[in-house]
Amino acid sequence: MAGEMEHLGIPGSTYRIQFHGGFRFAHALAILPYLHDLGITHLYASPIFKSGEQSTHGYDVCNYGEIDPKLGGAEAFQQLTASMRDLGMGILLDIVPNHMRADSCNEWWRNLLENGSSSPFAAFFDIDWDSDLPNVGRKVLLPILGAMYEEVLESGQIRLVVSEGGIWVAYGSHRFPTSAYSYREVLKETLHHLGADTPESLLIRRLLADPVSVVPSKEVDILKTNLNHLSASEPFNEALGKALAVLNGQPGIPESFDRLDAILQHQHYRLSWWRIGPEQIDYRRFFDITELVCINSQRQDVFAASHRLLYSLIEGKLVHGVRVDHPDGLWDPKHYLERLNELWPNQADASPYAPYIVVEKILSGREELPRSWPVAGTTGYEFLNQVNGIFVNSAAKDSITEIYKWFTDKRKEFGKLLYESRLKVLRLSFANQNCCYR
Repeated sequence: MAGEMEHLGIPGSTYRIQFHGGFRFAHALAILPYLHDLGITHLYASPIFKSGEQSTHGYDVCNYGEIDPKLGGAEAFQQLTASMRDLGMGILLDIVPNHMRADSCNEWWRNLLENGSSSPFAAFFDIDWDSDLPNVGRKVLLPILGAMYEEVLESGQIRLVVSEGGIWVAYGSHRFPTSAYSYREVLKETLHHLGADTPESLLIRRLLADPVSVVPSKEVDILKTNLNHLSASEPFNEALGKALAVLNGQPGIPESFDRLDAILQHQHYRLSWWRIGPEQIDYRRFFDITELVCINSQRQDVFAASHRLLYSLIEGKLVHGVRVDHPDGLWDPKHYLERLNELWPNQADASPYAPYIVVEKILSGREELPRSWPVAGTTGYEFLNQVNGIFVNSAAKDSITEIYKWFTDKRKEFGKLLYESRLKVLRLSFANQNCCYR
């Protein structure tokens, strides 16, 4: 198709597609001819990298290096882009450089919780490892409990479970990896429920006698490998079940939870009541959403790791432009955008913006997009706000204001109310956000 690739980077008209488990790449493929007939030049696609299992939006990235299997995976995405190429259509991809999902689906986060500040991914996340808050120290605070820690613990809601080849701390739908100390304690208790001279007990004794590895993550790997080996034994599994029953305690007997409490205290994280999160959280979040942990995209190694697959998609001409989510959350938006521009192998394009990058920058009032940012523009919220104004009858302002005052019994001037509301959010939702960017 003549001139197809020359102008593919400049969207003429876009069509937003929100991918999720119920609308996969195959569904988009089926409507391509219709969209092409409408005159659509580019699909504006929601994030496609692997996200949370139940995610319906894709902004909770678990793995920047994998196209989400629940959307169809890499093969289905290539089929979609091949058909788009035949029609002369391109893709504007939504990317999320500021945060990831704080969940066990995130291998980087899982490794960090397992190994703490010694994890190779410790610097990937924006965490204050030198917090002076009580009982935090060099641990990651996880404010996910529905009540105070002691209450949740002694009600039996926190348990140790063995699954997927490892030992986990389970609370509701949450699963958290455990430290080497946990493996040793579980194996030590399991030993009490095995025969004295069985092959299983001999192996466990040898493991417990081994000196601690100088590399904590290696010690956990060794213990995991042996746990998987032992799990092939029925006597071991029976003894393990009895050991977990003892360690997990019995509601109504507070002292039965002492050993579980000791194990929890030896983790590289601390479970706490969700209400203390704003005051004691020691990692930067996306706004005040605890499940989304911010990453240090300003670091070269983090940028490289989180953009490697994106680069290959751009290089293979499977992605023709990007929309950057929440650039204001980045350490240095301008520097990030400059590096993002460098992902495009051929800058010598006939278009005025090569590569084509837009940002989700919500401009307020007379605020302008920084001219130093190397982007084509914003996603247009400020324009949408003006368009929405067409549907607002400004002549009714006084009447609506009086109705509001009567209904809420508030008589404050709007500017003062706005200031107080913003201050309240800063003091409550972001009380400890000065912890980060270190």
